[in-house]
Amino acid sequence: RSDARVPSATTAEAATASARRWAQSVITNPRVIYLDTETTGLDDMAEIIEIAIVDGSGRTLIDSFVRPNRAIPPDATRIHGITNADVAAAPMWGDLWPQVSELLAVHSVVVYNASFDYRMVCQMNRAVALASPPDDWQCAMLQYSNFAAVWHARFGNFRWHRLDDA
Repeated sequence: RSDARVPSATTAEAATASARRWAQSVITNPRVIYLDTETTGLDDMAEIIEIAIVDGSGRTLIDSFVRPNRAIPPDATRIHGITNADVAAAPMWGDLWPQVSELLAVHSVVVYNASFDYRMVCQMNRAVALASPPDDWQCAMLQYSNFAAVWHARFGNFRWHRLDDA
């Protein structure tokens, strides 16, 4: 197997420097918000069961459980600890969406694994006949993978890291 795909030290240094510049631009931008969700799973039937949005100063803008249409699978509860009892009295997605969409409309959105959370938001919106938000979310996970610059030979790019590790 050829090592030609392994980046040079210069390429890795450039990726790290680029990620640092991105991080600096994000933390100094007062319009940035950070979004995270917990879900019932990963597939096309999965639902958001918790959403949190904070601003750059760490102020909580939204922190809410979301009542799903189906029971939370035990495997999902083992991962994030959210139970069916936790979400039983929570608002439905459609009830939370006006507050969420208002924030998304006027802020730059940063998410760790943005493609997943964006897909989940769109999935939830489709289920209740709501429009999807703009797809210009920034991915902190990809930026961190560039910052860490650990090569993943199997995938031919810098390795992704779990949020807990990042």
